[in-house]
Amino acid sequence: MNRFDLQALLKNDDFIGGELEILENGYTFRGPIKEIRFSGNMVAFKLFWLAAKRNETNWLLQEVGENDPIIAADMVRNCRQENKRIYLTVDYIGEMCLYPRDDENRLNPAFVEGLNLAQS
Repeated sequence: MNRFDLQALLKNDDFIGGELEILENGYTFRGPIKEIRFSGNMVAFKLFWLAAKRNETNWLLQEVGENDPIIAADMVRNCRQENKRIYLTVDYIGEMCLYPRDDENRLNPAFVEGLNLAQS
C-alpha cells in the first residue's frame, strides 16, 4: 500500500477522537486518537493515552509521548475497511485497528489502572 492510499483512508476527521488498537507479539494496546500526521512515507498516531490489556476487563496505563505509534506506509501488508473501521497488517508490529469516534466498541477509561480520568 502506498502513502496516498493510506492517507486517503485516514483523511477525514472520523478517526480523531476514535481509538487505535495494536496487537503486537501477543499483547494488546489501545488508546484514543488525538491526531494523525503524515510526513513523507510515515504515518504518526498521536494518542491522548495508551493502555496495555491485562485481562478481559483490566488495562494498565502506558507511557506515550515520544513513543507514539509510527508506521511507514510501505510496511502495511494488508488493509481493509469494514463497518467504518480500518484494519491494517503491519510489518514488525502486527495488527492495528482504527475505530472511528462514533464506534460503540470503546475502551472504558474507568478500567485503565493509573489513568487520571481527567486525562480521558
